[in-house]
Amino acid sequence: MNVESVSIAKKYLRETLTLFSDKIFREVSANKDFVTELLSVFLNDKGLEIIELQPQKEMTVYNQRGIVLDCYCKLSDGRIVNIEVENNFDKDKCDHQRRVRYYSSMINVKNLLPNTKFDDLPDLYMIYLTRKDFLKQNKAIYHIERQIKETKNYVNNGYYEIYINAEVDDKSDVSEVMKIMSTTNYVNENFKTITKVKEEKYMPKEVEEAFADIREYDRKEGKIEGVLSLLKQGLISEEVAFSNLELSKEEFESRKKEYNI
Repeated sequence: MNVESVSIAKKYLRETLTLFSDKIFREVSANKDFVTELLSVFLNDKGLEIIELQPQKEMTVYNQRGIVLDCYCKLSDGRIVNIEVENNFDKDKCDHQRRVRYYSSMINVKNLLPNTKFDDLPDLYMIYLTRKDFLKQNKAIYHIERQIKETKNYVNNGYYEIYINAEVDDKSDVSEVMKIMSTTNYVNENFKTITKVKEEKYMPKEVEEAFADIREYDRKEGKIEGVLSLLKQGLISEEVAFSNLELSKEEFESRKKEYNI
């Protein structure tokens, strides 16, 4: 058995993997129906339609720090939406708002071609999901908008910044969805696709392969144990035992010694 497989499997079992976990969200964000239902709740728009969906989309600008977007979408009305899932709550390690600011600037650069007007820059929605209410104002969802300080009037440049957390439960649809995503057992049939995806219990490919390797090892070990037990009892010959095992002659002799045969 591959030692790495055991390590991967143990790590997976130690973790509480939910739809909110990076590994799992990476898998489920490729599901268009799942992301559509998610956005319809977060943006309060049941009629939205995704025409382009790119999980784990990489963006780079020459000589600048690149980024990997968790879930990048284009909607049928021209809006661009990016969903980021963040599990790091140590403010000294991650300034959430500056991260969103940088990601949005990269997306803007990538969506305005040379010799085009600034008017052509599409509306951008940055949705940032966290387990905890790091803004600490006891709201499940925060819409950050631009306001003229002197007049208190709001102005719009097509950029929308939305922070959503799973810590504050205000009984809204947003809170219900976040509860489904951030817990292991809670479901709500009002959100059929999100609940269905959760119940399917997506498992990262590397973990599936690790468990398959372990199952194959267990199958072989069980067979070896059974055959050598029969040999030790004198119920089969050594030739029959060897022919029924997927072992080299050296391995066979070594395993016989383990069983005191």
